[in-house]
Amino acid sequence: MHGRNASTAPDNGGRSRLLEPLTMLQPGTFGLTLLLAMLTALGPLSMDMYLPSLPDISHVLAAPTACTQLTVSSYLIGFAVGQMIYGPLSDRYGRRPVVLAAVALYLTSTLACAGAESVDLLIGARFLQGIGGSGAIVLARAIVRDLYSGVQAARELSLMGSISAFAPIVAPMIGGVLQTAFGWRASFIFMSGAAIVAVLVAARLLPETMRHSRLGPMSFLSMVRGYGAVARHRGFLVYLGIITISYAGYLPGFPAPRSYCRAFTASPLSLSASPLRWVRLDTCWERRSPRGSWCALGSIAPSESA
Repeated sequence: MHGRNASTAPDNGGRSRLLEPLTMLQPGTFGLTLLLAMLTALGPLSMDMYLPSLPDISHVLAAPTACTQLTVSSYLIGFAVGQMIYGPLSDRYGRRPVVLAAVALYLTSTLACAGAESVDLLIGARFLQGIGGSGAIVLARAIVRDLYSGVQAARELSLMGSISAFAPIVAPMIGGVLQTAFGWRASFIFMSGAAIVAVLVAARLLPETMRHSRLGPMSFLSMVRGYGAVARHRGFLVYLGIITISYAGYLPGFPAPRSYCRAFTASPLSLSASPLRWVRLDTCWERRSPRGSWCALGSIAPSESA
């Protein structure tokens, strides 16, 4: 029942209505928004939770500090690489199977991180963890683009951002407590538990939102052409610059675990509050202009399937 594709029908509210069994989450419900936010939160959770444990990782694995910090870099590299491949894959095979595969990869690599006996193995596992975690974020936003349009899409993304922004708030605090009580491996075990919950809930409740999958062959050249067109889009470059500046200096130094938790919490608090204001601004702009909230649509990633 869950393996078949969902068909969609247009709705007057600017979204698509899924013709799925009642056991699947439906567009416009808070449950679907919460599930997509949970998938999106896997990335920040993986980045922030284990940072208070970096000094202990260096000590236990007898690795230089510079090598231990490469676990951060390898995750970010994998996260960047993964975002470039999941879009074309999901256009070809559908959102649901690709997001389940991404979360499964994330779970497997997180368990490998928890069991790593050397810093080299940890660096490699973190790279794969970044690839898996990026898929959850990319495909959650692609699902929003499948189901909604205009201001409704911006509103959903804003609500998802507000919910998922709590992950970098609580992750360092939980990581600091786990580090103090159990050591650095406990953070990765906690991430594995979160991934298990995410993949089980997604397998049970997440519908297929892709209307028509692309049956043509995939090629590296077509991917390059597609991303080249995006890279030349002035609006995209402006939004990219804004996001880049907002995250500059996001990673401070690594003090003691509890001190780190207090210092790291302030920035995500502002991130969680900002999208809620954009929801109200989107609604006001929609009433004033027939074009809708064009500025908020900058948060919606371009997609070949749109």
